[in-house]
Amino acid sequence: MATTSVVVCSYTMSRWENLCATLEGLERQSRPPDEILLVADHNRDLSHALTSLGVGRVLLHTGARGCAGARNHGWQAANGELVAFLDDDDRWGSKSYLSAVRAAIGGQRAATFASGDIVVVDDDMRVLETIPFAASTSPEAIRCDNKILVSGFAFSRALSGRLGPFHETLPIYWDWDWYLRLHAADVAFHDLGPQAVTITAHRRATSGEGQLRLRADNLALLGAKHGLGPLTLRNHESIARDEAAGR
Repeated sequence: MATTSVVVCSYTMSRWENLCATLEGLERQSRPPDEILLVADHNRDLSHALTSLGVGRVLLHTGARGCAGARNHGWQAANGELVAFLDDDDRWGSKSYLSAVRAAIGGQRAATFASGDIVVVDDDMRVLETIPFAASTSPEAIRCDNKILVSGFAFSRALSGRLGPFHETLPIYWDWDWYLRLHAADVAFHDLGPQAVTITAHRRATSGEGQLRLRADNLALLGAKHGLGPLTLRNHESIARDEAAGR
């Protein structure tokens, strides 16, 4: 059975309780990860948060390299044959998530994705709304929109050596860029279905309204790099809303 590393990215100390809950949730998997790599951009010593979670846990600190840099830092230090991502305020509701990842990828150089919910919260982390999100991808569809949730994405670590790191010059759309690169390399994507991946949507996140200019500039760079043509500026929350409304 393939070994699995989970890269957990922690952005701010204000989400400390969420981070602890996320780490504890990993232990409730039917087969917990072989390794957890915590990538934090704050200075607090988090080692005590890992003590109760057993051995084989690794703590990393990264500088201001953004989302792509944090994840590059994580998977490049990973030892597992498979790598899965999880943000400090996201969850895997299904206890069989990692087992499904292992079964789908096996010994292949492949990737998996899963559907779930977008949970919209206010600044005090109160839930305002829950919107179902149906993840999907294909070589054609990925050129129009990204419908893969990062915290519901896993891949064979060997692919990173073949395709290189995530591009840190695309701080917003580094994930979309990599999915495009994976499809261009004919990598197989396995749909895990509704694995109850819960993604928290913050109003002040990089996908929020306050980052429209940065998102628009990054989207233009992504489109030019891959020859995608005109693209609509959306995020996973707006995609979920459009699909719920039948648009």
